[in-house]
Amino acid sequence: MKATLFKVVGLSLLLMLAPYAKAQTLNPIQFQDQHGADMALTDTVTWMIFSHHNDGAKLVKAAIDQAGITDFSQYNGLYVADISRMPALVTRLFAMPAMRKYEFNMALDRDGDLTQSLPREEARVTLVKLDNLTIVEQNYVDSVDAILAFINANR
Repeated sequence: MKATLFKVVGLSLLLMLAPYAKAQTLNPIQFQDQHGADMALTDTVTWMIFSHHNDGAKLVKAAIDQAGITDFSQYNGLYVADISRMPALVTRLFAMPAMRKYEFNMALDRDGDLTQSLPREEARVTLVKLDNLTIVEQNYVDSVDAILAFINANR
């Protein structure tokens, strides 16, 4: 009985204090896209999609294709993909040529260092709302529909 009461009180305190938790502020990050052009996470970016695994990248591509979006910056958005887990040979021979055919640009992290501080959950895509690089909302999703809804809500 005491253990249950303790859990309930502890959970209640966490829920009450959650809105006062310090928001995470990201540092600006300089990337290159799949064509070698510079892209950046700056204070002008108000929303971001972040994938860090192959299945997530496939979900994001499908959602972007359905949305018909070709220029994230037009909507103050950014798509970031951490491709560091991909073997270098596969990246060079197969992935990069395929990504260069995409109608949209994506910020790439080839070694995993640039995206180290970005929020992530295993096997999910991260959707982030930003205000001057401060995360004001983040969600972890695993469906094309959720990513598509996020894209459409932010353009």
